[in-house]
Amino acid sequence: MHVRTQIGTRLEESANQFADVQKVIRKIIPPDQIETMADNIGMPISGINMTYNNTGVIGPQDGDIQIKLKEDHPPTETLHQALREQLPRAFPGMTFAFLPADIVNQILNFARLRRSTCRSGAGI
Repeated sequence: MHVRTQIGTRLEESANQFADVQKVIRKIIPPDQIETMADNIGMPISGINMTYNNTGVIGPQDGDIQIKLKEDHPPTETLHQALREQLPRAFPGMTFAFLPADIVNQILNFARLRRSTCRSGAGI
């Protein structure tokens, strides 16, 4: 899931906000269904790393939260919908985008990714 805080947010503050987002995610998705959760925040140091990132990271206000679910989790689309509905309400001014999880759709769509972006105050 791609997350963007307000433009101009310092990296340290983005890290704090991402930690808050992860806490809310653990309330939406029961912790016993989450295997691991990790975030990558800000611009990569190397241009090579930028080549492999297709989520549109443009500064210290951007990042990705990767969630690995356990095998017995509910349908992923159900969890996406719950996150789409609840995260923008909990974090006004932040945006959340869900990119395809599989490499085939990421690569073969020729950069025309199916983005489901939620903005505070906008329709889902």
